[in-house]
Amino acid sequence: PKPQALSSCCVVPTIGGIGLIGGRLSDMGAEVVVSIGSGTGLVEWLLAPRFETVVCVDNYSSATPGDTADGVRLLPQAGLDDQIVVVNDQDAAALQVAVGTKRLALLICWPQLQPRTLESYVATLTSTPARLVGVLVIVGDNCSPQDPRVAAIATGCCNTPLVDGGEEVKCLS
Repeated sequence: PKPQALSSCCVVPTIGGIGLIGGRLSDMGAEVVVSIGSGTGLVEWLLAPRFETVVCVDNYSSATPGDTADGVRLLPQAGLDDQIVVVNDQDAAALQVAVGTKRLALLICWPQLQPRTLESYVATLTSTPARLVGVLVIVGDNCSPQDPRVAAIATGCCNTPLVDGGEEVKCLS
């Protein structure tokens, strides 16, 4: 069971798991990671030192430190204020500003994300000069889409995957 502070995290990775996720995003050439479904921002907080910016997008996210909604509180940014940007999923303008013209990778770990929603995010992000360089999808028993290829198609990725068939990552939850 997860501690209460991490109850809304879709994944609680091990150190090795974060290393693998960060390494794969770096291999894509990402300057900015846009995480769809950030929850309390645990994975994003752990990734932030590796990237210029990590954008946390969620339906209950707020840029106000310590703000709560639905009983969820973002983790403290612990000196990473310039690297972590929090954006509500309905704020397309803030998302575009956060990404700017940088090379971005999508990190998808929202348990019930629909392909049409992914298409909408990509349309928002690519309407700026930003360049989408890849997508990393974390799936588990409660996730949708179950097949990362569905997410890849929805985001317009047509490159050969870095890893075909996925990789097993040991997580704490």
